[in-house]
Amino acid sequence: KRSQYPKLTRYQFMRGILEYGYRSADIEAQIMLIEDEHTRELTMLGFKEATNFVRTDPSIDVMRDLLGKTDEEIDEFWEFASNL
Repeated sequence: KRSQYPKLTRYQFMRGILEYGYRSADIEAQIMLIEDEHTRELTMLGFKEATNFVRTDPSIDVMRDLLGKTDEEIDEFWEFASNL
């Protein structure tokens, strides 16, 4: 099912994060706490530079874990943000 979610534009993703009560600076701070340098840099690159976001991208799972969310909560976010 998750592979069938639409790509989110950068606007949809960032607006969704804001509507869910997160600031991009807070998420960047959490990404900086990732111990593995490659994972940290790859996740930050995706967060800051992506023009669209794919639900099944591994960096989404990393961000999910950083925020202490479940897959179901991220699915709800994705559905919400896809309608922005």
